[in-house]
Amino acid sequence: MAATALDLRREPPGGPVRPRRWEEGPPPGPSHEDALERLERAHARMGEATYAFLSEVGRAEAKVATREEGCRNLAHLLCCRFGLPFARAHRVVEAARALPRLPLLSGELRRGRLSLDKFLELARFATREREAELLGWALRVPVGEIRFRADAEARPRISREREGHAARRLDWWWSSDPERPGARRFRLSCELPPAEGSVVARAISRAAQAVPALPGEEGREGAAARRADALVALARARLRSDPDPERATVVVHANWNALTRGRRGAYLEGGPPIHPETARRIACSARIEVLFEDGEGRVLARAPARRRTPAWMLRQLLHRDRGCVFPGCGTRSHLQAHHLTPVSLGGPTDPEHEGLLCAFHHVLVHELGWGLRREGGRFVWTRPDGMPYLPGPSPGPP
Repeated sequence: MAATALDLRREPPGGPVRPRRWEEGPPPGPSHEDALERLERAHARMGEATYAFLSEVGRAEAKVATREEGCRNLAHLLCCRFGLPFARAHRVVEAARALPRLPLLSGELRRGRLSLDKFLELARFATREREAELLGWALRVPVGEIRFRADAEARPRISREREGHAARRLDWWWSSDPERPGARRFRLSCELPPAEGSVVARAISRAAQAVPALPGEEGREGAAARRADALVALARARLRSDPDPERATVVVHANWNALTRGRRGAYLEGGPPIHPETARRIACSARIEVLFEDGEGRVLARAPARRRTPAWMLRQLLHRDRGCVFPGCGTRSHLQAHHLTPVSLGGPTDPEHEGLLCAFHHVLVHELGWGLRREGGRFVWTRPDGMPYLPGPSPGPP
């Protein structure tokens, strides 16, 4: 007779093992006090490591060239490289700046008495004079209460004073740039009553929080540039929704060689010349019409409407890409459909030959020399020197 599985079981020396009953308690092991003490020590080590990480973030802000890593600022780098949500990465950078001015709170973070989440919120409004008072309070309350207080103290106040409406005006004009001979600039001048001005300022400020900064324009020094980008983004959104597409279209006139061979000869209708690569980039956008002309201004071809990414395809790209396709970016606002092969070179308009990019990374590809292609359903990035861009933290030592 063949042996069964039960026949093959061996009994240990001394007879069969008696099943442990629930009443007998857990198996022998560390006591409650020992386990809790080890947990406390581990938490203290985590506090030390957290303090060290924030210290390195503070040092990196002045040393790391984030644009060389394809990122618009240090918070963006933390987001792309280490997987932090962007809002949290921004708070981490702010907290790293606060370490030197908050020695008491920083010390408690280092010892593990104060959690990182509490320190991130305290760093938003704490001062050296209030540290001792805030520390005692913060140790007693949950992090949500600290966040509520930080939001309340940081909330801006909008002036309610109103001036006469007779002075309101908005003008724009093209002018030469005295510091760059031959260059032209679009200039805008606006004057509004305080209440209306607050509305405009709030709209632009809110939009600027979602508009990525270009290389070299990070931090407070680039705030004005980001506001300018936000104004352009708001205007572009308005043009996209305009019910009269013909009158809401920006026209680019380009010599045939400008977009096909990268030579000069592209300019805005009613405006100055632009670089051929800039013309290629804006040709990816909606409500842009590109007219290809010969040397005498005769129209040879026109970028047809079908070459522009239709709304249904944009929705499909957003479903597929989830956001900007730069590794770790994932921005979902102010996205643009980028043609992997330029339209001027015959690039098709279909999901397989397009990818969503935020405004920052769209400029990175066109004007700043980064490469982007699609292989086997994956987007592959290369740096301006041709080397592949490898996302994520650098490999550690063997």
